[in-house]
Amino acid sequence: MKAKINPKKIDPLFDGHLEKPLSKMNPKEKLQYLWLQMEFKYSIRNRRIVLNKDLKTNKENE
Repeated sequence: MKAKINPKKIDPLFDGHLEKPLSKMNPKEKLQYLWLQMEFKYSIRNRRIVLNKDLKTNKENE
C-alpha cells in the first residue's frame, strides 16, 4: 500500500498568504500563528524518510 503524500485536501481558495499582516493581528492570532510556525519547523526537523517497506530510514543506510 502506498501512502499519500498529503492526505488532507487543500482549500482551493488558499493562495499561500496570511489573511492579514502580523502588524494587524491581535495578540491571540499572533501567538496562534507563531505556534503553527514552531510546530511546522519541529515536524520538518524531526521527519524520517522511509526508503522501502522494510522501514529503513535514510540515516540507517549510511
